[in-house]
Amino acid sequence: MPAVRGRSVGPTAGQDRYEFLDVLRGLALAGIVLANMISLSLYLYLPESQRARLCTASTDRVLDFSNWS
Repeated sequence: MPAVRGRSVGPTAGQDRYEFLDVLRGLALAGIVLANMISLSLYLYLPESQRARLCTASTDRVLDFSNWS
């Protein structure tokens, strides 16, 4: 392991970790993925004719109507 100012650099030992922070980081990453999922699916870039052919078209119309943004 390389040393930085007298301390070795490497993974944190298991007993030095805070599980709460790990859970919080995991929830934050899950939130980021969920918030970006609509963009990552490319649904917003589909023409209306192709959206209408999807098997979820009727549900999508209801959800699009109820969307606040």
